[in-house]
Amino acid sequence: MARILVDLDGTIAALHEPWVKWHQETCGCGPVNVEVEDWKHATACGPKLFEFLRGDDIYKDVTPERGAVVSLHMLARDGHELLIVSEASPVYLGEHYKMKKTWLWQQGLSHLPLIVVPSGMKPWLAGDVLVEDRISVVREWQAVHWKAGLLHAQPWNVSAPLFCGSWADIVAYIRRNYA
Repeated sequence: MARILVDLDGTIAALHEPWVKWHQETCGCGPVNVEVEDWKHATACGPKLFEFLRGDDIYKDVTPERGAVVSLHMLARDGHELLIVSEASPVYLGEHYKMKKTWLWQQGLSHLPLIVVPSGMKPWLAGDVLVEDRISVVREWQAVHWKAGLLHAQPWNVSAPLFCGSWADIVAYIRRNYA
């Protein structure tokens, strides 16, 4: 069985939809929907873009990514060790841990450990597999560990030259390679 590190935001939690909505309402710019192919538009708003991530209720309107909750339960039943991993500014680690753990509890995932590390530190977490939505994190993690990094398919990474798929694809890959 495998120790599987699973990113929270954009992989389990569909954080981007409320973030994009807030971005449009606050900055008057940004994409018209959550089908963001890159985050270059973010520079138009400057540092204000990240104010959303400092709010007390950023997970209020966040829903799970399609298939995430059932897939995590399946992998846990298969005997895999699952760790939910996330990054946050060092200044907000405690606050973000509480918000994220509360959201996981609301989704029926409170039994899974949550690790919140300072931004940029996720590639140093040890495991057999990393499931993540950001290609840069997957590449860094693979360079450090020489192990499988799986991309959860999102509009901003579907053209990546790495394994990329839905939650069903990810579960099938793990079952095939880590039974």
